[in-house]
Amino acid sequence: MDLAKLFRTLKPQLLILTVIGSMLPNLVSGADRDVIRVGMMDFPPYYSLSKDNLVEGELVDLLNRVMIEMDQRWTPQFFEVPHLLTNLTEGKTDLAMLIRHPLLEQKALYGKRPVGRLILKAYRRDSNPAAQSLESLRGKRLILLRGYGYGGLVNKLIDAKNGRSPLFASNRKQALQWLQAEKGDYLLDYQGPASTALKNLGYSKITGDTVLDKNIYFVLSGRLANAPSIMARLERALSRVSLKNK
Repeated sequence: MDLAKLFRTLKPQLLILTVIGSMLPNLVSGADRDVIRVGMMDFPPYYSLSKDNLVEGELVDLLNRVMIEMDQRWTPQFFEVPHLLTNLTEGKTDLAMLIRHPLLEQKALYGKRPVGRLILKAYRRDSNPAAQSLESLRGKRLILLRGYGYGGLVNKLIDAKNGRSPLFASNRKQALQWLQAEKGDYLLDYQGPASTALKNLGYSKITGDTVLDKNIYFVLSGRLANAPSIMARLERALSRVSLKNK
């Protein structure tokens, strides 16, 4: 076989393949930039991972409908709350659905239309008096969830001036078990995930009193290119989805 002749014959095709091959990394990275990275946390019923590693939850369903309306691809990223906030400020996560938080001031773009509500409650045994407000918890034996900032309020709650240091539970199940066992007087937790955990544990003599009620918004990283334009698209799509659900 005349290899030189074969090479001359195939040279145009080889050149084309070489050019295409050199373009592939750029094409892939360009496609990746078209995918919105959405930061989430294990926070049922708003968002969680199923046993099959599928993303599910009330806010996940809403987000998916909004993204379909926008014809926009997205991918979930699951983090603990502090990591999620850091990633948003550093531009490693593009979008999240959160209440207003002091750590994101001047570093993120909040939407104007709420996508949901986040209700913070002080859970207690029925034998304990109702909590009237966050201020009414001063001096009480508090149970808090480790890793939660409670919308920036955690520093006030662990202030030595409050008279007691709170107990930090590693997870929601442990926190509720401590409350049931009278290791603390009140557990500060969010209504949605706490209600799910209480149902799973079968605790019927624990009550929650609302101490904070906040709206949840779309939040875009301040480092995301064209963030105002993307937020406008998100909120237009949210309006259309809301109209379809009426």
